[in-house]
Amino acid sequence: ADGISVIDLATGKLLNSNPAALQMFNFTREDVIGTYSFDLIAEKDRQRALEDMVQTLKNGYSDVQEWCLLGKDGKEYDCEARAAVIYDQSGKPLYLVNVMRDIGERKQAVEAIKESERRYRILADNVSDVILTLNMDLRFTYLSASSSRVPAFKRVTNISSKDLINISVNDVLTPESFKEASSILAEELAVENAGGADPYRSRHMILQSQDELNSWLDVKASFIRDHNKKATGI
Repeated sequence: ADGISVIDLATGKLLNSNPAALQMFNFTREDVIGTYSFDLIAEKDRQRALEDMVQTLKNGYSDVQEWCLLGKDGKEYDCEARAAVIYDQSGKPLYLVNVMRDIGERKQAVEAIKESERRYRILADNVSDVILTLNMDLRFTYLSASSSRVPAFKRVTNISSKDLINISVNDVLTPESFKEASSILAEELAVENAGGADPYRSRHMILQSQDELNSWLDVKASFIRDHNKKATGI
């Protein structure tokens, strides 16, 4: 559940917090009610929080902000917060209502994914085999550094990652091999649409490239899937 707190704008002190907010930061009501609100924000974020509050008072509400808030014993919590101003009948701002959510686990998960991707990229760029990914239109989305040592990929090795999406397998394979690869993709998509297929299956192909040697490529391919196991790439 989201934590909710109410701040008295006349004093800057915390007037109330719901049980979810108290539990989120391991506080009791006695610990925090009457506390100056900025004392509950990590020092590194106080200036930014002040600037955000000025903007909130100007607009009457805030967009979602990320602050580092302090719990019991000074423990830091990465939180997502948004706020709204409550006015009296004359339009004078009285209170600031904050809605908070602990995003520490989410940020850790994002960092873990980034670290995993970094390690995979190091591995992919240092193996002798070429590792590549394609979208469902058979256009490149990633090509490992090892491709620079393979004549078949000479034409696309120096292309930036931003422009790689404009290059198709058709630019690498002979027309016959591209036709074969397209036919195999159509077969696999038919299997997907039929349902019940092994999501971890792969296909083995021997394809010929367009380089000056017309090199033969030993290819093993499988689908990349999203969290619903739907095929989104190769």
